[in-house]
Amino acid sequence: MITDVDRGFFPTPEPTVERLLDLAELEPGCEVLEPSAGRGAIAEAVAARGAVVDCVELDTARAEHIRAGGYARQVTNADFFSVQVERRYQRVIMNPPFAGRQDIRHVERALRFIRPGGLLVAIMYGSLTYRGDSRTKDFHARIWEARGSLWELPADAFPAVGVATVIAVIPVRDVTPPRGMRQITLRPEDFTARPRAVQQDLFLTDEPTAHRAATLDGLGYGAPHDGRDHTER
Repeated sequence: MITDVDRGFFPTPEPTVERLLDLAELEPGCEVLEPSAGRGAIAEAVAARGAVVDCVELDTARAEHIRAGGYARQVTNADFFSVQVERRYQRVIMNPPFAGRQDIRHVERALRFIRPGGLLVAIMYGSLTYRGDSRTKDFHARIWEARGSLWELPADAFPAVGVATVIAVIPVRDVTPPRGMRQITLRPEDFTARPRAVQQDLFLTDEPTAHRAATLDGLGYGAPHDGRDHTER
């Protein structure tokens, strides 16, 4: 028999839901989307704070459970990745699947549903803070560029499974371009080891650089220091 755990479904405990909502800074009437809504633990709490919540849930039984609760404005029984993007929400609050690093994929898609000035608040796998793969590094760069943050959850935040988790808070904003200027869009491949290595020679270091340039001592600008005092007298 296939269980909820086998499907990657881990209901969000009430204390963790409260932490999510506190970080989301909800206001009455705020329009909220919850993708992968499960049985509605987050959505019901969102509605209780006076916000308007729409849900997307793949599992039919769980989607019907949310509908029966009557707290969601709209419940879509579908794969989140098949739902048409509408940039209409002020908040996205979510506990996405973690397996296979799906949490990053789900969060990246969810960001497309948020209006400028909005906020995404998501539970994510704790290994996000130390993984070294390129996708995770690119995601870190995205959080940094948005002036977002990561918040560590207690070890017992999900007692049923005992996994380390964090909450990602990512603002969404648009900058109005000055007249006559064209925006340059940064791509994921711009955040690679090569640009970082090039940036390294902008700083003083007394050790060989990653790209084999000479050490920079602030005096010889790359030439080995000869040990003599070159101070002008």
